[in-house]
Amino acid sequence: MDKLIHIICFFLLTTLLQTLHCQPQQPQTNLNYSLCREESYNYGDQLSNISYPFWGHNRPSHCGGGDLFYLNCFEDQRKNFTSTILLGSQNFTVLNINLTTYTIKMRRTDLADEVSI
Repeated sequence: MDKLIHIICFFLLTTLLQTLHCQPQQPQTNLNYSLCREESYNYGDQLSNISYPFWGHNRPSHCGGGDLFYLNCFEDQRKNFTSTILLGSQNFTVLNINLTTYTIKMRRTDLADEVSI
């Protein structure tokens, strides 16, 4: 009888611990999608008023189309503001994005001014 009580207590305690440990996570509720419409990507002179699917700098990740469309911003030593995008393992400097014609003008960052795509 004592053995049966110990087994029952063990299972009850195990179930209780699992229940406490496996509480469902609260969903993220602070994603303000109305800001996505109002907040476009702006950085430097060449890129302004860029919207979905691009994100980065002043535009939060939930406003974009995933990691593929992340625009990285930086300022070089000559105070030039540039944006780059990572495609595969290659980094490109973004020269222009035209959302009307769905085109991006960019060059490989490692080639500097030699080649534009």
